[in-house]
Amino acid sequence: MPTGACGINCDVCRLNLLGLCTSCGSGKSDEARLKLETQKRLFNDTCPILSCVVMNNKDYCLRDCNQFPCENYLQNPYPFSGAYLQMQKRRREHPLLSTDPLGNQVQIPEEYWDEVLKRDLNLVCSYSLAQTDCQGNLVFQFLNEKIVLDLKNKEIKKRTEQEDIPIDCELLGLISLTYFKTVDRLYPLGKTMISSKDMKQGLYFTGKNRLKKEPVLRKFKDDHEEFIQSAAKLGGKPMDMADAACVLYPFPRVPVYYLLWNSSDQYESCISILFDRSIEAVFPPPIIWGLVNLVNSYLLTC
Repeated sequence: MPTGACGINCDVCRLNLLGLCTSCGSGKSDEARLKLETQKRLFNDTCPILSCVVMNNKDYCLRDCNQFPCENYLQNPYPFSGAYLQMQKRRREHPLLSTDPLGNQVQIPEEYWDEVLKRDLNLVCSYSLAQTDCQGNLVFQFLNEKIVLDLKNKEIKKRTEQEDIPIDCELLGLISLTYFKTVDRLYPLGKTMISSKDMKQGLYFTGKNRLKKEPVLRKFKDDHEEFIQSAAKLGGKPMDMADAACVLYPFPRVPVYYLLWNSSDQYESCISILFDRSIEAVFPPPIIWGLVNLVNSYLLTC
């Protein structure tokens, strides 16, 4: 029996066992449309979850919908408990990864803050297209967000129209401080596009250190339009490459390229994540690994 649009495998769902719910397949399946038609004909009403997921052209709420858990779950006796829904909501509000490839907690070395603070920030800004504000903070664009490094108080903040809001993301802080303490020239962009395997230390990206591309592929392989739209929300731009491609800018002069390839008779669908050659000059391999995870998390949840 298939997984329902709610994200539950119908074989292990008690609602199905008790006869309170029948299998519907994914929101894009023929089974889902047929079940809606049957409900409408017999009861003059439809399952709100199934109606919503079909209308929004999603497969599964639990995996594909950024609004989960919504009122359709909170106001109806569907299979998830209130505690489970609260856990999902809480963890989705903080989706950014905070561990390294070995599972160790990411920590920012205290001296990184001092190293950046001691630099000529005017030069740093000219190399990176960042800015300083009147308080001496370093301000830069990270995808679609304006990030503030409060160097004196050693805090990471997100700048809004009203205020600077502290954010708890050690990974973003570690990546940003590594970049701003390292960048030492205006590197030319666009000369050479490389994969992780092409890097001088490409052997790092093997085994547990492989770039985590599969989640992005699973979400977007059958919906290139959503892929391009999600990238655009993050300030990304489409590219005329592969079957669908875009470039994202976690930093104004650090592009990351995503290329999607359709399946064929000979090959399965796949995704490539590429970089400008200059990334090797500003980031060591572990930071590149973390950067990809961070950009992925934004792309999957925007």
